Amino acid sequence: MAKSIAIVAPTLFLIPAVPMVLGGMDILRNHNAIGLARWACIFMMLMTIFLGLAIVVGFTQPALEATEITARPWPWFLLVVTLACAIGSAMLGILFNSPVKYLPLFLLCGATTWGVRALAMHLGWSPEGGTFTGAVASTLLAVFISRKTHVDYVILAMLSVIPMVPGYIAIRAVRGIFALTKPGGGISLSGVSETTHFIFTATLIFLAIILGPAFTLLVADRKSARI
Repeated sequence: MAKSIAIVAPTLFLIPAVPMVLGGMDILRNHNAIGLARWACIFMMLMTIFLGLAIVVGFTQPALEATEITARPWPWFLLVVTLACAIGSAMLGILFNSPVKYLPLFLLCGATTWGVRALAMHLGWSPEGGTFTGAVASTLLAVFISRKTHVDYVILAMLSVIPMVPGYIAIRAVRGIFALTKPGGGISLSGVSETTHFIFTATLIFLAIILGPAFTLLVADRKSARI
């Protein structure tokens, strides 16, 4: 598990979260041509990332096949994932050349994102529902902070939701597809079911990451010009 996470985690910095959400906002605002063009470009970028990772995983074989994530005790799990998401969002802020004085804001929004997501999942919500809720909560907080400090709420919201990108699930899906098309490998019902599960889960989580901030920003700032 440690090897697989080490391979997937660094690529999260390549995820084009800002144009991904702005494309959703364009479509919701009926700017379909621009929105679809953004999504087509993003789709190609994501496929390039996932295919590259799948090829590396295929050569290195870092025990991705059937490894499950071990559940942690609830209070410890909430603390760890909230802190990790907060730090990740702050590091993304540094990567985007944000002033150091704004890093606490990225920490706060990032902690809100995963904290709300983890709490929702603990209450029985699905990962997709928890992701959507966390994205909405952090975006609302970003809008509130922006009105008080004049920080760009789009950047603040987007960098807060990037840590929720389902990189590991997407890689499992791509590897499953490769395994199903491998000559002489055979096709099992369990393999097809597992691959389909990962594909739909990753897709729905991506949609939650896109639509959560997009809907929230549209409702919070209806009269603004298209970005």
